[in-house]
Amino acid sequence: MQEVHLLLTVETPSETVQKIMVETGLTELTISIIYFMALHEKYISSENTEYRGERNKLNNIFEDAYRLLEKIVINCEENRIYISRWVELIMDHSYKISKSCIQACLVGILQDNSISIAETINDEKIQDLVYMFKDDAKRNSPHTKFLKLLSAFIKCAGTVFRENQERVLRMFFQDESNEYRFKFKCNYKNTNEDTAEYNSELTKLGNSREVQIIYGKRDPLTLNEFFKNEKEVWNYFLEYVNLMADVCMDTNTVSIEAVNSMLPLQFVLVILSDPNVALVHQ
Repeated sequence: MQEVHLLLTVETPSETVQKIMVETGLTELTISIIYFMALHEKYISSENTEYRGERNKLNNIFEDAYRLLEKIVINCEENRIYISRWVELIMDHSYKISKSCIQACLVGILQDNSISIAETINDEKIQDLVYMFKDDAKRNSPHTKFLKLLSAFIKCAGTVFRENQERVLRMFFQDESNEYRFKFKCNYKNTNEDTAEYNSELTKLGNSREVQIIYGKRDPLTLNEFFKNEKEVWNYFLEYVNLMADVCMDTNTVSIEAVNSMLPLQFVLVILSDPNVALVHQ
């Protein structure tokens, strides 16, 4: 299929080819392939070592099918709305099958697609996603893909969904059973604050205090220490903080008050003014 090949091999697909894929029924055929292959997940799972050759071929077909869907919706609002009728199926796959192509496809469908988000995302969907996140984190390190999906549910094409902000706040950040949360505390450094000279109050703040990160039940660490000793969850930490910012977007006072109790603004100022924090990026 020349049209399929063209979509998979170019970064920005042709609008004509995208249109052909929908109008000829090839999109629905692709969805059917994905649906039936996902019913037999063991044949596309990278953990399955039996019949490796056949599994690799099936796995490639499954991933290419999802990449094809992602290409069909790039820069095409009409196709995003059309394919969003299957968004619940794709969400189910994103929870149960650990493949980045599924998440990328889902984000592509929901991007700038406020209609689909408003119609499909509710308490149950977000609760299911948080449950899948915790279940996956027990077996692996916490994965950023789940937080990126939560972020996609919050903001879309300049629209911020306040209900989803507060759902994420309540079901993820305020969930006491979520052992993959971060806590923060601020301590004074071993510095003689009375005699030290500083160029500004902000410099004084950064040199005299330090913020420590507490991940789950682990010992408190400074940001630099956390970066050095917890590299396996560093990207998760960054995505976690980004999601905290997302739930506060558009001046959501309920979320702002809650997030400020978890990570006070003064703590953020300490981090930004601490000269040692720059070492994290070196």
